[in-house]
Amino acid sequence: MSDTTIYLLRHAQAIPQTGLKNRDWTLSDAGRIQSEALAKYLETLPIEAVYCSPFIRARQTLTPYVRDTDLKVRAHPGLVEHDFAPDCLTSDEYRAHMENLWNDTFHRADVYGETGADVQSRVMEAIREVGQEHKGQTVLMCSHAQPIAWALRRLDVNYTFEDWVNMPMPAIFRLIYGVDGCISDPTYTHPSF
Repeated sequence: MSDTTIYLLRHAQAIPQTGLKNRDWTLSDAGRIQSEALAKYLETLPIEAVYCSPFIRARQTLTPYVRDTDLKVRAHPGLVEHDFAPDCLTSDEYRAHMENLWNDTFHRADVYGETGADVQSRVMEAIREVGQEHKGQTVLMCSHAQPIAWALRRLDVNYTFEDWVNMPMPAIFRLIYGVDGCISDPTYTHPSF
């Protein structure tokens, strides 16, 4: 049996929408264009299974890719965005809150929802579950910046808060789920959309 290749995909550009919950935000016009270009790139990969966050923008990111394939998108709750209340924070407050969570309060209960440890634990478990289920295959998992950043932080001690802040939409990272159950080799792929 060979290793499983997992591509972690950050969804295409979405913009917070007044009056909608975070989970209901849709792709922007630019995000829809990005997802079409992304589909062409994904067609070059031997993807055999597709998972995504149940949030609308994640599914919309994958729609152009899967519409002409036999692949079905499976929602996975481990891929949802970090549970907190971004609508009540300004962008400066949000950045300060996230930097504090990243640097100082990884295990402290977040007044807005999950701790960093909670997010990291659930996304790593999702990666393990999918890797176990698809041994020796190539899998695409679409999520959000924060869950992906927490996973990358777990796998690469050099992954920083600034790396998270500068993560583009979309972004693709390749991981290897080994036959031994170890997750390794986080690599950022650099396609331009």
